[in-house]
Parts: sequence; structure tokens; C-alpha cells
Amino acid sequence: MGILIAIIIYNLVHRLFVVNPTKREQLAAENHCRNVLINLIDQMPHSNYNFDIIGSKVLSEVWGRGIQVFEFKLAADDEKVSDKLTFIKEHLVSELASRNRKQAHNDAEIQITDLWQYDQFIHVEVAYLTNQSTREYINDINRLTE
Repeated sequence: MGILIAIIIYNLVHRLFVVNPTKREQLAAENHCRNVLINLIDQMPHSNYNFDIIGSKVLSEVWGRGIQVFEFKLAADDEKVSDKLTFIKEHLVSELASRNRKQAHNDAEIQITDLWQYDQFIHVEVAYLTNQSTREYINDINRLTE
């Protein structure tokens, strides 16, 4: 009986002091990255393209706790999705690089780690380099693509 109570107390403390703060931190980072992407998309020359973010998810369940990597899903619901993908690759990557060069002292670098088309959507994977775990993830991804 004592072991069961100890396990319950451990799980409760773990959830309160580890899991919940990590989820709050990731949600804040995801919202920050979403806002940065929206601002960068608004600054791009649109050429009549519409790039609305229609969904996002945290990828730490796949790569491990503390990783600040997010996948954003952009609407691309016309027949020229590949043209939109090329356009956004050219412009978003350069706009983000420019943003990172001018970033505020209290803000971390944001990198696009992957960009692809699936069905009628463009997916943008973004890493927010706020911690060592995320930087190690970036290094691992770079080693895999070499």
C-alpha cells in the first residue's frame, strides 16, 4: 500500500513540476514562432498567394522533451501548390535569415529545419533555438542530411 501511495505522489509531483511547466514553455514558444511566421509571411511579396497558417503541432513527442520544434501547416488549396512551395522556400528562408541577424537580445534564433508539400498543404518545420536540446536536434538533423 505504501509503494502505491509513493508512486501516486511521485507522478503527481512530476506532472506539477516537470510536465506542466514544460508544456507551458512549449506553448509559449510555439505561439512566438507562429507570430514570427505570420509577420514574415505578411512582409513577403505575395504575388496573389495566400499563406494562412491553419494548424501547428509540437514535435517534442517524437524527438524528446524540451525540444522546441514545431510544424506549421499552411493552406495551399489551389492547383499550383508546387509554385507556392518554391515561392515560400525562396522568400521565407531569406526573410527568416534577415530576422535572425537583427533579432533582439532577449530572443533566440529561429531556423526552418524542413519545408515540404503534402496534399494541398505546405508544411514548415521550425526550430526555436532556446535550449541545448534544440541545438543538439539541429546538429543531428544536419548530420543526417549530409
